[in-house]
Amino acid sequence: MRVSWAAAALIALAVPSSVTASGAGARAWAPLPPGSTALLDANHVVLRISNAGHWASPWDDPWPALEYPRGSGSGLFDAGGLWAAAKLDGAWRVAIADFGSEFVPGDAPGGVSSIDEVRHRVFRIVRGDTTGHAAWLAHAAPMGAPVRSGGSTPADLGDVTVWTVATDAAPVVSAIPVLGGRLSAPLGLEVRLTGWAFDRPGALRDVAYFRWRLTNRGAVALDSLRLGLFLDPLGLAGSPCWVASDTSRDLVYAWRQRDLDPVYGAAGPAAGVRLLRGPVRAGRAARMSAVSVWPNGSDPADAGQYVNALRGLRPDGVAFVDSSTGAPTTFWSPGDPVTGLEWVAEGPPHGHTVLAIEPVALEPGESTEFTFAVVAGQGGDRFDSIRRMRANADEARAQWAADFAQLPPREVLPLRAGPNPAAGEVRLSWSVTEGPRPMRADVYDLSGRRVRTLLRATLPVGDHALVWDGRDDAGLALPQGVYVVRLRSGVREAKARVTLLR
Repeated sequence: MRVSWAAAALIALAVPSSVTASGAGARAWAPLPPGSTALLDANHVVLRISNAGHWASPWDDPWPALEYPRGSGSGLFDAGGLWAAAKLDGAWRVAIADFGSEFVPGDAPGGVSSIDEVRHRVFRIVRGDTTGHAAWLAHAAPMGAPVRSGGSTPADLGDVTVWTVATDAAPVVSAIPVLGGRLSAPLGLEVRLTGWAFDRPGALRDVAYFRWRLTNRGAVALDSLRLGLFLDPLGLAGSPCWVASDTSRDLVYAWRQRDLDPVYGAAGPAAGVRLLRGPVRAGRAARMSAVSVWPNGSDPADAGQYVNALRGLRPDGVAFVDSSTGAPTTFWSPGDPVTGLEWVAEGPPHGHTVLAIEPVALEPGESTEFTFAVVAGQGGDRFDSIRRMRANADEARAQWAADFAQLPPREVLPLRAGPNPAAGEVRLSWSVTEGPRPMRADVYDLSGRRVRTLLRATLPVGDHALVWDGRDDAGLALPQGVYVVRLRSGVREAKARVTLLR
């Protein structure tokens, strides 16, 4: 049963106007040190990661925090971050990353943090490319970044992998955008974020994976640690997003209000977050325990209101009411928009959202972790987009559960070179079937030394070509022999062996 936001407000779901807004209009921007953000951009889903608690950072350029598809400039999320809350000495403490952050970059050995711009950044590696390996091994690995057996190689969990660490166990510093200062005393958490994604045919092109590892660096046990994933689905003028929860999948997602979308055309995509494995508690993995949604501009104003949202309430503490049963519920809009069965809330048009996880206990020095996937899908209409997003979410979970042992092979770019052998110029040609795509082309001799850079550009869909004149970067004619032209786009690549005659 579909119920409009206006109707839902009549059953005591509206936030009082006195609540202080902490949304986009209240951002307090500040210059960011180099390396504070990096892109997880292996496939159609492009996320900007921060070193201060964001898996979809609202900071820095380019906007938005989640671009879909890659190269389009169109966005699905404006922000995504980690929430944590626990009661210590009878009072709630929180650590929040949404539009600002109470986390600061870096680890917290001994419960103390000091920001180091060399070590405390977002590290990024690409499968098949050793760029970034030295920094990963020298700076990230000693703080807990994953490495292969023996520790001499970074663990590239996907075709692109990112890693960073942050903590709330430090005073907030001026380099980090924060809304109104810290909401409470620190929890003493150190949080490590690993993200990875694949550029493979099929569903995985619409999926990114993340794992949070949390360590209690404080001196007091966190007996009832509540964790959440905040997301701000981006609905633009003319096509607002609505939010729904899928309790069978531990999934929260945003879907378009109408098919005629001013940004995406007739097929507005759906996008969501699926909890794949929660922290282990009492011998089992914690599940999604709540999905809370509230209007943009009515964000939590204090620690208690953030806790209310993590408990499955509105920030003001009012319970949601399932209009199909008349009973209170901790899950916003758990019905099916495709079939219209059960409670399907049509609103709010720009709902800020948190996926909450069942509470866990964390002793001093103890760690726990959870894994989730960011999933998108685009179909022939808004409901087909929901169906495709769900199918992609199911494939994302199946691949993760199989430890990615059944990945589709990487696609090879077609590259043609002629004439070959050549006494003068060589024409190189290829096609881009999905775009725009960032591409690079280089020439190497047989020792592996790069002798010529031919291309660094973002190319649209279509046929492309360039001519190599048989010279190196200095303009000198290369000696007779065999050379390798390497064309790359992300993790896709093609090679052509070219013989020069003199």
